[in-house]
Amino acid sequence: MGTVQIPEQKTEGKFQEMETVDIPRIGPLMWILFGFLLLPPAVVTFLGNMMGPIPNQRLWIVLLGLPFPLLFVAMPRRYIIKGDELIISGLLYKFRIPVSSIVSVEPIGRIKALLAPGSVFCSDPARALVVKREGKMDLVISPKNKEPFISLNSSRSN
Repeated sequence: MGTVQIPEQKTEGKFQEMETVDIPRIGPLMWILFGFLLLPPAVVTFLGNMMGPIPNQRLWIVLLGLPFPLLFVAMPRRYIIKGDELIISGLLYKFRIPVSSIVSVEPIGRIKALLAPGSVFCSDPARALVVKREGKMDLVISPKNKEPFISLNSSRSN
């Protein structure tokens, strides 16, 4: 018996894409926001236990507590720069942005990052970057390593 030879892989004819994967963390400001989202159902539960049952108490607890899991599910899980697109993927979604449509990527302040309409993709306002796109709403992202994303500015101009 001899050894089995593994054929060599040819990489000459293939285009190798550069891929940058960034897994964001959920920052302390977002955890505080999550805590505040849990306050209304907790208050309804507390008042219902102290004063007697509130009409439709369970419904109010569910309705007031609904933003917490929805916001948590909407948090980005990964930012990927692959070839000519920026991919933002979460638990239930994958959002693709062509690099050619990106006008600029710039840092943005914490308060602006929380209040911006496109901030659903931001999980840490302290690291927020605004992605300005041609003719579309600006998006706010929060990668751990900002350099590859800011470099999208220079790749656009080349």
